[in-house]
Amino acid sequence: MELTAFVDKETGPAIFSMIEGRFYEMDPGEEAFAFSFEDWQDPPLLDFISAQCLMSRALVTTLEEAGVDNLQKFDAPMTDREKDEINHGFCVVNVIGLVEAADMDSSESLPLGSGEVFTKLVVDKEKAQGLLMFRLAESQTDLIVHERVANAINAGDFRGVTLTPVSA
Repeated sequence: MELTAFVDKETGPAIFSMIEGRFYEMDPGEEAFAFSFEDWQDPPLLDFISAQCLMSRALVTTLEEAGVDNLQKFDAPMTDREKDEINHGFCVVNVIGLVEAADMDSSESLPLGSGEVFTKLVVDKEKAQGLLMFRLAESQTDLIVHERVANAINAGDFRGVTLTPVSA
């Protein structure tokens, strides 16, 4: 594994607030998101930086064009520390919808903190409620996307996105 970039959150709400699956209301006077980065790749920056809930605007547009309508977006200017330039092509994305959709009898997982790490995930389609994208309640860092959305993402050739098929 090679370290190719380093992204720091400079200001803004706690990122863990963005993985709870519910709408986030910014407090009056709360500082907006701002990030800085160092990147040694060409082209720089991945389209999805999961640890910071960051997505490129191109990825967000692709999700929305595929029918995803439960995204709360916050501007996230990214300052290149080396060039002292600001990249406005990113936003912090809060996926609204935390769904207990794992079929725990058919899935295989290991406990991790208050959640699970799945080695095999089977999603109960009824519990998914027809959502095209949601956070999995049993593992809040996992985003589940409908096959239609996955196909749109794959067609976009986005960097930093890993799609793993699940059973239903």
